Amino acid sequence: SIVKKEGYKIAPGALYPLARVADGSMRDAQSLLDQVISFSGSHEGSSIEISEEDALSILGIVPFESYIRVMNFIADTDVKGVIEEVDRIVSLGIDLSRYISGLIDIVRSLRLIHNGIDVKGILALADDEAAGLKNVASVFNDEVLSRFFSIVTELSAGLRFATGERVYLEMALLDMISV
Repeated sequence: SIVKKEGYKIAPGALYPLARVADGSMRDAQSLLDQVISFSGSHEGSSIEISEEDALSILGIVPFESYIRVMNFIADTDVKGVIEEVDRIVSLGIDLSRYISGLIDIVRSLRLIHNGIDVKGILALADDEAAGLKNVASVFNDEVLSRFFSIVTELSAGLRFATGERVYLEMALLDMISV
């Protein structure tokens, strides 16, 4: 409603990641929205529409599809695909701590979905994002998802004392493939 009221044009898909990062805080959501608008060069009534990619790039937010790709690569035991996705994330300049934090949320979501919980509203997911997660959740059993959660939470905890986040992320993803 703020976007409409102020006369900005923002792709609906750009608002979901903003809502997730704001984590329920309206003030944070408005601040993030202001940042996206400021850095996009958009101004009230302009014909420029801020795309989802623009919003993700401006805020350094990980594209949701990356997590779906990684989980599909893990399901397919595609080591090359996993390593290439990590390389893509690094080349985009995405903070790996933030990526790992998001990976924890994704594994949590997959486990909840697998156990019959509708996470769309809980996690502020778009319809296509919720559908993508549901498809991935059907590939793994609860025991495997539980092990994945342990791997990514251990990874996150271990990063506080480590350098070379990329190496640790790659090794954790390979551990997930071998589960």
